[in-house]
Amino acid sequence: MTPPTVGAMVAEVTRLLGGRIWRGSNESEIQEAMAPVLVHGLMNPAAGEDLRVSVTREFWLTDADRVDFMLNVLGQPPEARSRIALEVKVKGSTVEVARQLQRYAQAPYVGAVILATTTPRLALALRGATLGELPIFTITLRRF
Repeated sequence: MTPPTVGAMVAEVTRLLGGRIWRGSNESEIQEAMAPVLVHGLMNPAAGEDLRVSVTREFWLTDADRVDFMLNVLGQPPEARSRIALEVKVKGSTVEVARQLQRYAQAPYVGAVILATTTPRLALALRGATLGELPIFTITLRRF
């Protein structure tokens, strides 16, 4: 089986997270609700094909930077940049969030960064942006 591309993983994560209404009053509660959706959905995607992706919550990139979720294509060497950093935000300034995502993008094994946010302003401001050579993908989350 050919490992999925970063683009295929981003598309599947967008499908899984963007089509739901999330319950939660803060980032932690939304992350808690997302974890099983990501694990189940990435191991049993709509296409019926196992993407062989691990999902790690609260992944430490450095001593100071912890991303909410790290998605990793199993069996790929770190230099393949086959991991996706997924950050959940319910508030924050565009500048602060962009700086945070920039730090995540500097990890040598990260191939893309996804911002999942309940704040349309953040999603619109960062949609289509790049961090160096890495694309930022945004998902606007609907919250109940």
